[in-house]
Amino acid sequence: MREAAPVRRTAAAALRSRRPDTVGSGPCRGLPAPPPTLGLTSAALAFVLFGVAGRSLIALAVGCNLLGYATTSGQIANQARIFAARPAIRARLNTVYIFSVFAGGAAGSAIAALSFSACRR
Repeated sequence: MREAAPVRRTAAAALRSRRPDTVGSGPCRGLPAPPPTLGLTSAALAFVLFGVAGRSLIALAVGCNLLGYATTSGQIANQARIFAARPAIRARLNTVYIFSVFAGGAAGSAIAALSFSACRR
């Protein structure tokens, strides 16, 4: 039970932290962090395009590129928040974040597979 306290403190620190104005190290140092709203807007636009375009291959390609941009900009914005934290908690925050990304992807894949198999009957 005592080991849960650092995780709670780490999660609370992540929620209190402010989004940094710049990202990166190396060649990306000092570049502005993409705002999360831009990524969310790109994802929403991609799904609207998927729904409206029907069977158009060009619309599918544009929508996939928009969705790829959305996920990449979200990843960059979240990683910038993590690496702006104190060095003592960066590794734990990154571990929780990456685990959450993979768990969400696995859950989404499982739900999609069940939905697809239910529609095929």
